[in-house]
Amino acid sequence: MPESFNSRVTVALDAMGHDKGPKPLVQGAIGAVKNGITRIILVGNEEEVKPLLDKYGNRLTRSQIEILHTDDKFEIDKEKPDDNPIRAMRRSPNAPVMLAVQIVANGNAYAAVSAGDTGAAVYSAHKEFTVLEEGLRPAIASIVPGKKHPTVISDTGARPDPDAEPRHYVDRMIMAEAYYRMTLGLSDDIPLGVGLLNIGQEPYKGYPQRKAVYQYMRKHVSNFTGNIEGSDILVNTVGGRYGEFESSSHIVVADADIANAFLKTTKGTIKFLRGEVEKHAMRHAWSIMTAAAGAIINWRTIKKLKEELSYEKHGGSPFLGVDNPFIIAHGSSKPEAIEQAVLQARTFNMDEFRNRIGKTLEEARRQAPNDAA
Repeated sequence: MPESFNSRVTVALDAMGHDKGPKPLVQGAIGAVKNGITRIILVGNEEEVKPLLDKYGNRLTRSQIEILHTDDKFEIDKEKPDDNPIRAMRRSPNAPVMLAVQIVANGNAYAAVSAGDTGAAVYSAHKEFTVLEEGLRPAIASIVPGKKHPTVISDTGARPDPDAEPRHYVDRMIMAEAYYRMTLGLSDDIPLGVGLLNIGQEPYKGYPQRKAVYQYMRKHVSNFTGNIEGSDILVNTVGGRYGEFESSSHIVVADADIANAFLKTTKGTIKFLRGEVEKHAMRHAWSIMTAAAGAIINWRTIKKLKEELSYEKHGGSPFLGVDNPFIIAHGSSKPEAIEQAVLQARTFNMDEFRNRIGKTLEEARRQAPNDAA
């Protein structure tokens, strides 16, 4: 790494982890540098990355972006049904995402960004980073918009864990709340409702584990709003009908698989609606003028919601609970989303996050020991 590179303003970017190859990643890195965000280390195959950097960059961007070459790459063997990200990473110890995380762990960059396989990213982070508190299970936290306020959902993909104990959900809540307050600049005296994503609001709904989590949180979390259904998140439905804290849920804790499914279903629905509005606006209208007006109104509404949900606006989701900032972006992210993810990584205040969760975790574990109910 060049001596002029200050690790505090440097982000290591997995330059190969994208559905469409390195081009959107290189373009996003160039955009970040042009906007004065940071310096970048692109980790990947130099033969593929450098021509893109030369084509789309300029003298400034080339001076602020370094390429760390590796021939290794992450690949799932599709011919083997039992292959998985962990096995693939063990076959490729110098895969770009692993080297990007190592650069940060070694102190040569402040944060890492990857739009590649989530399992590979999480494996790399667990291998190279240190968990902030003993017993803490890191989680991915994602922000979604709402009618009255945004919501942070956690875990959205880091750890599908059917054996997680109720206290681990409280840990997710604490990390997500810290991230929520940091992102929106909220003071600690503003109450935030916390919900549990489930198949219904009633306490008896869900698997035994989820019912145990419900009882545990109701007992130990003062701002627990109760179970929340996926349909309630975007409209900010007020919970608390079973004697819990009466509020909408600013924080939603969930199993990684159902939370990830919720996010993908929501984004797919918006994409579908946008196309259907355009297709049917004229077909079912009373007049051309009515159709035009209706199409414009509906199109703008759908477009606004799509923008709120877009990766370009939010960039990616932080992997919370480890000692270095790590942003996991979507594999189909456009260059603007990669640029935003780099900004997220560069500006994530690790010291503030560590301080926020440290005291809260200690207090939560003191008040709520490892009982399951």
